[in-house]
Amino acid sequence: MSVNYSVVLRKNPGKIDDVGKYYALAQANGELNFNRLCKDVKSRCTVTRADMAGVIEAIVESMIYALEDGKIVRLGNFGSFQISLTGDGAETEKEYNASMIRGSKIVFRPGEMLVDMMKTLSYSQVPVLPKQAAKEPEIPEEGL
Repeated sequence: MSVNYSVVLRKNPGKIDDVGKYYALAQANGELNFNRLCKDVKSRCTVTRADMAGVIEAIVESMIYALEDGKIVRLGNFGSFQISLTGDGAETEKEYNASMIRGSKIVFRPGEMLVDMMKTLSYSQVPVLPKQAAKEPEIPEEGL
């Protein structure tokens, strides 16, 4: 298997005369939704799909509490999650206050197994996809 990519022209919007350069843009090849992930994991071990779904939901809830408390959440080989802030700068540390923070995001840092997978990827060029690609039908949640 390989990662699909298209070649697209990108220009610097801050430079009026920029002719741009062509870059690779990764193209998704479908998606793995929560229900399908639970079913896939169930097929690899003795845990039921409902148990998997419950554990994942509980992990997400625990992650929310930890991230809100300023903690880094480390999930072994999966990776880690941490809050990152964006905002305006101040001339001095004394002038800075929390109202200058404009937003936050969650930063994900992949674990060792995911990093190793990235080193062995292969790539296949495909045509540029239309803006609104057709989505795969959602699989029913079956009792969740």
